[in-house]
Amino acid sequence: APAPASPPAAEGKRMELSEAGGDIGAAIARHKKPEEYTALDISKNGLTALPEAALGLRGLTELNVSENKLPSLPDLGALPRLQEIDVSDNALDTIAWAASAPACTKLLAFKCSLKEFPATCCQLKDLDELNLFNNAILKVPVEIGQLTSLRELNLASNKIMQLPAGSLDGLTQLRRLALYWNRIVRLPSFAKLADLEELQMNSNNLMELPEFGTHPVLNDINFQKNNLTAIPDGVFLPERFPALAAVEFGSNGIAAVPPELGRLPALTKLSLAENKLTELPATLYQSKTLTFLNIASNHFQSLPPVLGSLKGTLVTLFMADNRMTGLPPCLVEFGSLLRFSVKGNPINLDNAEVKETYDKVQQLVKSKGPEHKFMGL
Repeated sequence: APAPASPPAAEGKRMELSEAGGDIGAAIARHKKPEEYTALDISKNGLTALPEAALGLRGLTELNVSENKLPSLPDLGALPRLQEIDVSDNALDTIAWAASAPACTKLLAFKCSLKEFPATCCQLKDLDELNLFNNAILKVPVEIGQLTSLRELNLASNKIMQLPAGSLDGLTQLRRLALYWNRIVRLPSFAKLADLEELQMNSNNLMELPEFGTHPVLNDINFQKNNLTAIPDGVFLPERFPALAAVEFGSNGIAAVPPELGRLPALTKLSLAENKLTELPATLYQSKTLTFLNIASNHFQSLPPVLGSLKGTLVTLFMADNRMTGLPPCLVEFGSLLRFSVKGNPINLDNAEVKETYDKVQQLVKSKGPEHKFMGL
């Protein structure tokens, strides 16, 4: 006779004690059948130590101790199934205990007191998400490349100046990389990050772009507020960036835009505000997908009539604080235009043709109802 089927595993229970107050350890101990609990939330309780009773929940896969006052955590070896750990917003200055949680796939430790990248994290071979946002980390070890399962890495809002050469080569499954609000002056190669979808590098000290490769699913890049003076030709080739939709290079010192940016087949948003541009490449005006263009605070004296080629797609056009004395008459044909800014330009409204164009564009945008945004002189 066949062996009887095993009973289905009981669905894990969540123990929700966030903002519970009182003796959290006693509250945990009062729960019967601790082996049935797979998630424990004891956030926002002012804890200065992890209650010993928590280590008795051996079936835990999720532990949330965020927004407490924990200076450290004990060895977590008593919780062998632990996969998701949130220790954010505590007083932790080390994550030495991470080595005792080898099954961890998600580690959130943002807004703590870390001054060094926790080397123990590099031992977590199954780690899928690592968030160390808003600490005081100065350096990233080359061993970070051992996290070959990592899909999301957030090291933003630290004090990092550079990443070692080759340190990202092993992160071939990385989807999202956030390094904004640091002090980075140089980046390693991104050539092997073929699965990258989002790259946030704004507010650093970069003087040049990193080496790129072919990135078939990368759709969003942000290099705003750096020290870039050029976007080199041959970097953003359409065949290498077929999905790139949002490109942000505002607040740099860029004087020219390479023509291949205009050929990106998925480009919808281009932000080039606060640079030193006087013109855009002709290819950009031929885009069939561009809906957002921000060229505010540059050195434009005019825009060419070919701007009219964007009349069927462009929804937002910001060109404030340039040196324009007139407006392209083709703007009155932009039926899709919803947001428009021309303030801060020396537009000559004494010129009858310019005044007529200005009035018609204003009427066109404001006719779109409450969602419109017209910022005139």
